[in-house]
Amino acid sequence: MSIEFTTEVLKIAMDKANDIILLLSESGEILNVNEMAIKSYGYSREELLSMNIFDLRNNEKTDSANNQFSIVKNKEIEFQVLHYRKNKTSFPVEVKSIGIDTKSGKLVLSIIRDITNRIKKEELTMVYQKLSATEEELRLNYEELEKSKEQVEKSNAAKDKFLANISHEIRTPMNGITGVIDLLRFTELSVEQKEYINMVKDSSKILLDIVNNLLDISKIEAGDFELNNKTFNIKEILDRIIKEFSFICSSKNLDFYYYIDPLIPLELNGDEMRLNQILINIMNNAIKFTEKGHIILKINKASQKGQKIIIKFTVSDTGIGIKEDLKKDLFNKFSKQDNSCNKNYSDTGMGLSITKELVKHMNGEIWFESQEGEGSTFYFNLEFLIIPIKECEVICDKEISETKSYQNKTILVVEDNTLNMKIATAMIKKLGYEFKSAFNGKEALEMLKQFSPNLIFMDVQMPELNGFETTKIIRKEEGETKKHVPIIAMTAYAMSGDRELCINSGMDDYMSKPFDINKLKEIIENNII
Repeated sequence: MSIEFTTEVLKIAMDKANDIILLLSESGEILNVNEMAIKSYGYSREELLSMNIFDLRNNEKTDSANNQFSIVKNKEIEFQVLHYRKNKTSFPVEVKSIGIDTKSGKLVLSIIRDITNRIKKEELTMVYQKLSATEEELRLNYEELEKSKEQVEKSNAAKDKFLANISHEIRTPMNGITGVIDLLRFTELSVEQKEYINMVKDSSKILLDIVNNLLDISKIEAGDFELNNKTFNIKEILDRIIKEFSFICSSKNLDFYYYIDPLIPLELNGDEMRLNQILINIMNNAIKFTEKGHIILKINKASQKGQKIIIKFTVSDTGIGIKEDLKKDLFNKFSKQDNSCNKNYSDTGMGLSITKELVKHMNGEIWFESQEGEGSTFYFNLEFLIIPIKECEVICDKEISETKSYQNKTILVVEDNTLNMKIATAMIKKLGYEFKSAFNGKEALEMLKQFSPNLIFMDVQMPELNGFETTKIIRKEEGETKKHVPIIAMTAYAMSGDRELCINSGMDDYMSKPFDINKLKEIIENNII
């Protein structure tokens, strides 16, 4: 193998590296650089080769910098420092350098990694740690409240003052945390990091809601508790809770499944905040007492009479279950699942008591089934008022059964989630259409070689080939056949701009999850060929 060939291979390897690579002389002159160095610093190769390593440290010729360079001549060294680009902006780097003896003299090889994203992640971790510390402080305050139970019960006035003080003391550090979160929003963050920031923001709100639980005890017992009923969109609440608890379950390596009855109207009248509070209390308990397995959230329409609707919520887990001797007192104040001195689970014993009272005030009921060592299932019903949108817009079961059959119309559903697939196809079948299923984009493209559907419902986020890529391939092939099959985005992405993104990718319409059968019927009738 020739020296020229070896040299060429080394050059290619250097230029393909994701890290900056610099070859330096004994006095710090830059002798060779790779492509990543040119890209990172903003200088041309010629400019870099005319510079000294200290130029990249903004002429930082301090004793510390000189000392580092002296040490590296004799042994490998690793350190962190700021490097500067051509435009005078700086970025943190991790440097690994080693001295090399050659026939021409001493050289230094430096491998330099941009650690900007790592430092931002560490900052996010610090925020999480502050939240955890606040949560621990909250637990300690709960414990203090428990110890003061007898004294608090002697005087409602003393109890109210105590709870107000607890609330104030916790809200103060929480204000600092949320302030840091807001400041981080002004820094350069990736899309993923912005999503984590939003999750931290939501988590801090949940902690404040827990603080409000303390005040609810006083209000409920004093008879001053009132619901704040107003019109709200239940989809927005469920989307937020599902997103938050999907993340929490993932962090504990728990599987999280959910089902939302498509026949539940989206616009309801009731106490949105208390619904959110009840769901969070029950979901938090399920996750807290589950170390492995799964959590399941199901929301079903239980009954409807006139404008009143009863919705049934079910939360199941594969956790430790509930001991038989604790079941009868589970909804009592200060009743706890783990009363041992050797605590594995933090539990104040107030969450379920408050939850029961909130459910009662919302004309509902709550109950549970549990087997110690196997898990628990909590059920609760809540009553809401349906907000009428347009007369006859809500399709009752009778109207659906009378929908005429479309035997010659076939809809292709492309969806990687088995549960979502079952929901969509069941609704399509109920509306009288034939359907075929594909679980990813590649499978859909193979099926399209065998038949021509009258409509396609396309999920966006799928493995192997996502919805955008699949749509582009379909549209490209249609350019040759002069045919056009309507493609409808069926996605959980419901943020501003997502609809436009789907339309611009070649889709004909957009439907966000969760959707009801009325919306599905409307979309089909407006687009099917």
